[in-house]
Amino acid sequence: MPITHRRLVQHRTATLAVALVALVALGCGGLGARPTVDTQPVNPIRPRMTATPGPQHVAMDAFAELVTAEDFSYRVSFKGGVGLSTANFPIEGRMDVAGPDFASAFSYDLSGEIAGLDKPLRLSVRLVDGQGYARFQSGAWTEVDLVEARQMTTAFAGVTSVRDIRYIGVEERDSGTFYRISVPKAVLIHPFTIPGNPTSEKVRRTTLEVLIDSAGRPVIGTWTSENQARVGGQLQGVDYELRLTFSKLGDDIDVSAP
Repeated sequence: MPITHRRLVQHRTATLAVALVALVALGCGGLGARPTVDTQPVNPIRPRMTATPGPQHVAMDAFAELVTAEDFSYRVSFKGGVGLSTANFPIEGRMDVAGPDFASAFSYDLSGEIAGLDKPLRLSVRLVDGQGYARFQSGAWTEVDLVEARQMTTAFAGVTSVRDIRYIGVEERDSGTFYRISVPKAVLIHPFTIPGNPTSEKVRRTTLEVLIDSAGRPVIGTWTSENQARVGGQLQGVDYELRLTFSKLGDDIDVSAP
């Protein structure tokens, strides 16, 4: 047999052998065999467990909804004192709030500092439709800027949502369970009201802590404020500390311009 013909026969024989091996392998696997498919997802989506809000969160949500209402009204009565670098004297008063407007009246008792002064010095401050007013004793009302340089605010003016509130803790009392929270940016009294024609007043820090009930209603609280002002020509610290009591929540309170 010629060499060329022999090589052609060998090539065909090898090709036929490969084909037979493939058929045998297919027969062993079965004509109906299918590749195995992994149905398990690579990143399975698992149901997310929703945490049940605690009673403090329910109370805080209710509080935020209450105090951010445009028509929310209340009265906050306060009593405490102010400390200057050269003097200390008591303060007592209240603030009526109707939405963004307020009428505040309070007294500085300087009888322990000034001989012959037997009556507290009374100041009245109002904010109505964005315009501020102030009056000393029984004098005439004058317009003042309460929105910018000489700002006074309501207790909850700094609350826009529940995120502005900081939870401090729970308190059990004879009258029930209450939750202590902290509220920012409350300037209930500004150092520009200090008797003695102060200048260069500056509010440095305020802290308002409020006790709310399970329905989110404010009950009592404390307010402190660290400030400075030049009084009698001397730059002094002016620090307030007041105890607060809230009442008349949601009542019809009239706050009008003088």
